[in-house]
Amino acid sequence: MRNEDIGTDNGSARIEPDAPVAANSPGSWRIVYTAGPTGIAVAGSVRFEIPYGFTPPQIHWRSDVGYCEAECSREGVALRLLVDEPPVKLNPEPFYYVTRWGRHVFVQVLEEPLQEGDTITLTYGHHPGYQAGAWAQHFAGPAEFTVATDVDGTRSAKFSGYTLVQEQPTLQVIADEPTHFDVYAPTYARVGEPVMLKVLTCDEERNTAEPQEGAIEVTANDSKAEVDFLPPQGWQRRMNVTFGTPGEKLVRVTDLESGLTGVSNPIICSAQPVAEAPSPRSNLRQDGVAQAPSPVPDLAQGVVAQGPSPVLNLYWGDIHGHTILSDGLKSPEEYFDFARDEAALDFAAIADHSQYLSDEDWEYIQRVVSEYNRPGEMVTLLAYEYSLNARKERYGDKNIYYPGDEGPLLRATDIMRSEYADMAEHAPEWKDHGAMMILHQHAHGSGTFYDPDLVRLCEVYSIWGASESMDATRPLMPARDRDFSGHLAADLLAKGWILGFMAASDDHAGRPGKTDWLRTRRAYPGGLAGVWMPELTREALWEALWNRRCYGTSGARIALEFHVDGAPMGSILEGNHPQPRIEVNVTGTETVALVEVLRGREVIHAHTGIGPVVHFVIADSHPPAEGCYYYVRVTQVDGEMAWSSPVWTANGE
Repeated sequence: MRNEDIGTDNGSARIEPDAPVAANSPGSWRIVYTAGPTGIAVAGSVRFEIPYGFTPPQIHWRSDVGYCEAECSREGVALRLLVDEPPVKLNPEPFYYVTRWGRHVFVQVLEEPLQEGDTITLTYGHHPGYQAGAWAQHFAGPAEFTVATDVDGTRSAKFSGYTLVQEQPTLQVIADEPTHFDVYAPTYARVGEPVMLKVLTCDEERNTAEPQEGAIEVTANDSKAEVDFLPPQGWQRRMNVTFGTPGEKLVRVTDLESGLTGVSNPIICSAQPVAEAPSPRSNLRQDGVAQAPSPVPDLAQGVVAQGPSPVLNLYWGDIHGHTILSDGLKSPEEYFDFARDEAALDFAAIADHSQYLSDEDWEYIQRVVSEYNRPGEMVTLLAYEYSLNARKERYGDKNIYYPGDEGPLLRATDIMRSEYADMAEHAPEWKDHGAMMILHQHAHGSGTFYDPDLVRLCEVYSIWGASESMDATRPLMPARDRDFSGHLAADLLAKGWILGFMAASDDHAGRPGKTDWLRTRRAYPGGLAGVWMPELTREALWEALWNRRCYGTSGARIALEFHVDGAPMGSILEGNHPQPRIEVNVTGTETVALVEVLRGREVIHAHTGIGPVVHFVIADSHPPAEGCYYYVRVTQVDGEMAWSSPVWTANGE
């Protein structure tokens, strides 16, 4: 949330044109500031903010994109433009905290003051007539062009020296022309029991567009499949599909009028009992066509992966993202709406930066998290990100999660950078409230604190990249120019820390589960956590995460099962295990290029795939006498990856 005061008499602002703009499209806009009763004194200034994601503003090259110029309605007033450099310095200045959402253009008033009703017009994306003036952000949502004033030139306003105008000019960025369907389905199904598919119309950037209205054709690689169409719900078109044979299934959805099409994530259909799918059932139909067999190729290729335990199912979620309360772009309600309605997640959490949050913000988050926790539909967790970036004894970013609707907000520092607190001092209170800490690997400092009764997981992948090791396929972006030795996931396991793996997005656009936006720029696609649990409830989710029965992917819904001597990922095996039996099942969203079994840092088995399904069993006949840990790394031909949580075992010698 912005920490600056909102004025009552410091003027108003509007944007022209204010019509919705398609994502990633060209345009030119005018932000018009109208002076209020106080006017603007000589040496005073108006601060215009261009949202990140739009072309960066510049004031030097008229014929290049992003060029800005300003004019005043009153003759005799001279204007001075500066980019990202306020006319007057305030020291010390928390300047970083007011640049969380965009780049600033400062327009300073010179020679004559502005009077009430006078205007300053900033033209952003001056259009020379032969090329685009500026480009809109590539993701849909409201884009605020925030305006603030320093009316007397003293920079005396609270926090930054600037005061916000009451109503902020905002553009609505909408999806571009649709190009495909995103089709979501439960990963596991049972023969004869319907599973619900959720279909969203998307543009090239996966922004959700208005649903298509044409008749839908549904095809599947199952000659006995049956389809029941359900009424649309919000952005989603829905349908129940019942399979008649076991195996790996794909479902293709095609709009017969527009020709748009999309294919579901793989569905593993078993004749054995699995946990009931979380979606509600219905026998209602709508106009459409169901066909079988399907032109979609059969995934199984003669190999059927083993289904999950009878009491477990696989659920997908994103539990690390940010809202407008810290440095994101949407409200908590909008964040959870997107997770449920546009990303089709089973569970989600907001992890706003604690130093930005007031006590009132935290109460608000707790209330929203409780309201959106709906067992069987979407589960929410209460969380925040504890950030300590100063080089103190224990630093880095760690996410704190609570098992219920309440928990204390403990900060390393506040937004004004007051005295730093040591997270070790907070650990007892966190543990008293049953909290769990997950290490956020992008910050150079993940390896500075460990308590096995609090720290249970690490984020092996996020929008920042893969943090497994320095030679990751999608290398962690900050590690390109900094030495992260000792702070990556493989380093922490080598230290003897018992940590499971998960993945998340670290989204800053209010798009959990479907994002590549890292506050100021595009990055890697965000990750997802796959969690094995018996039902979609908060209690089941918490138990599975706490016991590390989870894994991370780079965003693809890759089904991964991993057992050592029958124990699932995350287990700590006791007793004699002189030759551990390792079983791996993978069902990919594309052809699996490589499945590797690691014992510590060593790859002890590499299995080359020839299709989307891989199943193998190996035995480690020479494990080290002191015990070890194993985990699995999956790489698809399209570059998507998955990492299982480890299993720890001891040699029987």
